[in-house]
Amino acid sequence: MRNFRLGTLIWCLVAMLSVVLVLSDPLANRDHSGEFVSIRADQRRVFPGLGDFALSEASIEIQPARGSVVRIVATPEGHQVVSGDDVLGPADAHALEGLWSALRMATTMRGVDDTSGIRAGVGGSLRVRVSGEVFTVEFGDALPGDSGRYANIVVGRESEAWVVESDFIWPVAESPESWISRGLVQLDAEEVMSITWAEALRLQRGADQLWRVMDGGAPAILSSEAIQARLERVLSTPLDPMISRSELEDPSWSPWLLIGVGEQEETRGFSLGGPCPGEEETARLVDRGPGVVGCIPNALIDPWRVEDPAEGFLESQLVPVEYGRVLRIRQQSPAELVLERASGGWALRASAEDAAPTRVSEGEVYRWFSRLRAVRITGWPEGGAAKVRSEYQIVIEGDRGVNYRLDCGRVDGGGVACRRDGGPLHLAVGATADPFLFDQTTFEDKTLVDIRPMDVRELELSADGGVPGGDEKNPRARTSVRSDFGAWRLDAPEHPDLDAALDHVRLEQLVTTLSSLRAIAWGPSELGDVERTITLGVAGSGAEGPRKIEIALGGGCRCRVDGGRVAVLDARTCAALSGEVLFDDPARGWLREASSVEWGEGADVVIARREGDAWDVDARDPRRATDMESLLRRLENWRSERIVAVDEGASFGQRVVLRRDSGVDVTLGVSEVRVHVAGQPWAYEGAVMPPSSDEEGPPELGGP
Repeated sequence: MRNFRLGTLIWCLVAMLSVVLVLSDPLANRDHSGEFVSIRADQRRVFPGLGDFALSEASIEIQPARGSVVRIVATPEGHQVVSGDDVLGPADAHALEGLWSALRMATTMRGVDDTSGIRAGVGGSLRVRVSGEVFTVEFGDALPGDSGRYANIVVGRESEAWVVESDFIWPVAESPESWISRGLVQLDAEEVMSITWAEALRLQRGADQLWRVMDGGAPAILSSEAIQARLERVLSTPLDPMISRSELEDPSWSPWLLIGVGEQEETRGFSLGGPCPGEEETARLVDRGPGVVGCIPNALIDPWRVEDPAEGFLESQLVPVEYGRVLRIRQQSPAELVLERASGGWALRASAEDAAPTRVSEGEVYRWFSRLRAVRITGWPEGGAAKVRSEYQIVIEGDRGVNYRLDCGRVDGGGVACRRDGGPLHLAVGATADPFLFDQTTFEDKTLVDIRPMDVRELELSADGGVPGGDEKNPRARTSVRSDFGAWRLDAPEHPDLDAALDHVRLEQLVTTLSSLRAIAWGPSELGDVERTITLGVAGSGAEGPRKIEIALGGGCRCRVDGGRVAVLDARTCAALSGEVLFDDPARGWLREASSVEWGEGADVVIARREGDAWDVDARDPRRATDMESLLRRLENWRSERIVAVDEGASFGQRVVLRRDSGVDVTLGVSEVRVHVAGQPWAYEGAVMPPSSDEEGPPELGGP
């Protein structure tokens, strides 16, 4: 047998000594007299497992130290408050949620071994019954200094004594009336499906979630927002004061309001009594079911005046159904046509029996329907409705089994009027016959250009023709830009600011407009005089190589793309294509960069030097100094409308030189309507320079 090494023996002795020290603990205090010992943990949930249950299934009993037990009982209509044998009414949902949270989250402070002196129950008790389980806490005496309260906690068959927080007893101290809801009924407006005033008016929410007048008034679709706002006011109004039924002699109840709730329209009925005691002129008694009764203001009692335009109940959108909900649109007059969804798109039939439908552009259907949905209706102005002959009849079929019928016609003197679902006649605000009619050409694809804006590599605005509505002697200057690895470069005209002269916002807007250019209608066969030509250079993709797209603009917002059909553009697109891509306030930018400005020549020159944000004008004649200050303000406020071609050596108006610390100096010829960069074959042109606030007329800058 091998001998142990000395080191091994020493380590074994150290280990044995450590075990002896741990077991004997010679430093421990052996005096345990007066020490409190609990065999349980110091804290736990008062009702462990209560959080696994739902409040809607729970009934709560509150036994105060003195008085009758208060029970909050779960019923199919919600919780009811019962005091002794008397039903007080529905429980307040917010107060009940607060109580439930307090019961679920309450914790103990420490355990108690000696239960002989806790006097459980003298402070009242709380009991929760839910799904066959019972949770009870019986409050005992308070500890000195309000540091806690003894309590006996019973869960199932197990009973234990604990010390709980002093404020955990707060539910027992509340009065029975504090648990009662003071509102008419605890419902969300979204849950209500119908409202009926006794034999006076009935409103109902349809399968499409739109409110309609069903009885007691002309057929009408009502604004959901208006109904919800009025309904929330009625449902949540405080019934103040609350009165016990035993205090009423003869309330003379009569039916008032019936509310249908949920898809099955479970009804909640309410009755009205006589004047409210103490508020006979402003409120009446209202009975909301078992329990105490309340008082409701007279202003909330009468049926809503849904036909009064001033009340704002009418749904102002002529067609309130969304595009995605439409399955079919039947035009019955002036010509029978059926537009219906088919295989992910739309098809047009000559009639419902047409077996050979024609596929149409979904984009054009969407745009046409959007114009129809944009039509708003309003009541007639004072004097009554005019006679309108039915000309356009449309039936829109939704995906929820609800149809919308429009019967419209033109009004003498202009405008269009419509009946919706057989209701009263309404004026279609700003509408023409266009949104109500469609045929095969309505849904033809009118896309003129369909490319990605990021694929545009070049853009040229040519100098063809004259300025629209202007003079042939003033043709537009050619502007050309190109995209260089995502950065736009200015190739023409030659500009002292180079690429910084480009207004990238206007440029990107123009490129975006051109990339998805479409017509609103087809024009005559001839375009007429070309006022401007726009050329796009588009990068190739896949097997398709780079290409050019040429857009010729004519008068009357008409254009022709690559020699195709003449198309009519909308006014906004037309204005965009007529714009420029350079900044329209060049003088403002130059002035901000200038350290000095010279005006005039020779002995008459006036110099303005920048001093911070202001100008220090140096002139021999004080009147010239005043004129210089005026000129600077006018240049600051002037805006260009177009870039026009001029003679390279031409001179316009007054000579102005802007000396810049960075960049080249700029010499301008300034007139009332133009700013010309000296030596360039183009000029900025705009409206007459505006006067400053302290001047009556334009400066004497000369003509073009």
